[in-house]
Amino acid sequence: MKEETREYISMRMRQAEEALADARALFDVRESWTGTINRAYYSVFYAATAALATRDLSAFRHSGVVSMFGRELSKPGIVAPELGRIFHRLFELRQRSDYHSPAEPTRETADECVGKAEKFVCGIKDFLIAGKWLDEKED
Repeated sequence: MKEETREYISMRMRQAEEALADARALFDVRESWTGTINRAYYSVFYAATAALATRDLSAFRHSGVVSMFGRELSKPGIVAPELGRIFHRLFELRQRSDYHSPAEPTRETADECVGKAEKFVCGIKDFLIAGKWLDEKED
């Protein structure tokens, strides 16, 4: 196992945890639904890139990371298939919230995103610890 890969994975998981904490704060304190959705998505994105790094995989575009995660990790059952569905859902909601929808995101949608992001980040962290890519003590 390459030390630089372990360092990259650790860094990406720190980013995932930080983005998730930001999403919680934006939801609980600021009541910023767009900000919550954005940060929840990025927590999932960072965790997904950490998981893909275990296979020496990366992509240049967010849509490529979503597709690759599904194809290489979720569909073959390397990680729980539900994680692929969560990633895809948050990608769609973040795209709609940030770029496409004239309607403001709702509290319910933001709450859904935080819950799904927490499940995703936890699932990826468990996967990385089980594979010895991440130490249990790392947060």
